[in-house]
Amino acid sequence: MAAASIAPVEKCPFPTIEDETGILPGVRYFLKIRQDVSFCLCADISGKLRFDDVRTDEAHWTFKDVGNGYFHICSSTGLCLSLDPDSKTLHATSVEPAAWSVHLRGRWQFLSIIEKESGKHISAQAHTGLEKSNVVLSEYVTESDWMLRHWRLVPVAGPGVDDGTVVCIGDLHGHIEKCHSLWQKLESRLGTARLNAALVVFLGDYCDRGPRTSDVLNWLIQLRDARPSGKTVFITGNHDFAFASFLGCEPAEYPPDFDLDNTNSKGLTENIWMHVVTGGMHFQGRRWGGSNAYSASTTFESYGVNMDFTAASRERLIAAVPAAHKDFLRNLAWFHECDLPYYPQKLVAVHAGLRVDLSASEQLDALRARRADAAQLQ
Repeated sequence: MAAASIAPVEKCPFPTIEDETGILPGVRYFLKIRQDVSFCLCADISGKLRFDDVRTDEAHWTFKDVGNGYFHICSSTGLCLSLDPDSKTLHATSVEPAAWSVHLRGRWQFLSIIEKESGKHISAQAHTGLEKSNVVLSEYVTESDWMLRHWRLVPVAGPGVDDGTVVCIGDLHGHIEKCHSLWQKLESRLGTARLNAALVVFLGDYCDRGPRTSDVLNWLIQLRDARPSGKTVFITGNHDFAFASFLGCEPAEYPPDFDLDNTNSKGLTENIWMHVVTGGMHFQGRRWGGSNAYSASTTFESYGVNMDFTAASRERLIAAVPAAHKDFLRNLAWFHECDLPYYPQKLVAVHAGLRVDLSASEQLDALRARRADAAQLQ
């Protein structure tokens, strides 16, 4: 049976390491050769190829233009895709790289990567589930086998490059060991340089429940100071806002004559801290210090203070919390917004979301102003 005809293909322009007008202008960056959402072409240090779901620089490639529409495809370790002269099998080597062309095919706009001399395509072996050691060169038979023959090139940043990565982290809740473990996993997955360049947004709830709130705040402050300026954002959660309100350092603005006790709009008197405070106390602070609603006792204990609902226990806690922790709480953002260099082009990060029954713009204006007296936030 004759092979099915192949529809005409279009040479696909794509950024290379010599192209300063591509996805990351002026930056040397790498591409992943990806089959689906996770499996990418990888080369280990020996030059052995495989499709795998690793997230290290084994999956990072550059395309060097060698003229006439052909490229050398080289790994981040300097090995280039080539053919074994005897077996004609595909491997990565530091000598005699093969030349490749890249073509755009089909209505799904996938790519085929074709070796110059043989005319064969980089393929995944059939029926292997894209497991390790399954990279082959094969004839291109039909458009319908795109699962095995078609690829996407996914840009990733080179060392220290800001590629728009955003990491959002929520609800640490006094668990310092989990903080350390999470950060180690982020470094392992993204690499230290990419993580340092990323925007990291902490979504709030740093205190309560877990036993080491004080250590978590110390860690967050140290992390902020160690990372590049402006690359670490801290949003207040309801627990943090309540904790700060109880201390009298709430991250909020309000008129000079505003009585914070007015935030208890329903006039509740049960399960709240009822002692008199000059200027009042935000209702959430009274709930935090006067009941078990927030599991605040662990936060008291992390500062060496017993939670007994007395006025004296508040004074002891205020004295025990370091000034650096109070400043951290006082300066928490209520939300964060930024543009993204990829879909959906904008990020709005809020601890617990926005209400769908109220105007989004009015809520964002109130959050931006951090007004404790805003009706939209009562």
